[in-house]
Amino acid sequence: ASKRQYDPKMGVAARCVAFAQGEGLIVRALAGHRLAVCPLLIIAPAEIDALFDRLGRALDRTRDWIRAERLEAVPGRDGPRCPAGLMAPSGLTVNPGCV
Repeated sequence: ASKRQYDPKMGVAARCVAFAQGEGLIVRALAGHRLAVCPLLIIAPAEIDALFDRLGRALDRTRDWIRAERLEAVPGRDGPRCPAGLMAPSGLTVNPGCV
């Protein structure tokens, strides 16, 4: 994982949203290449694990798409500095307020 940022015209966030929706997630793109995940209001711990598994697959597909398209990150922009995040059982790190 990285905090690289891409020119918004490249559509990276929109592509990631599409991949996440393909995994059955409800997400939306926010400014600064962030995603808002919109889980159900009532969600069990196992469902949270499944959510992060699905999100991880969507992020992997986004990374693969970026590589296949040979997109270049904006030089000198590594993204926002965020505090230490939460580690989901799947191993995916989530930074509250920075995702």
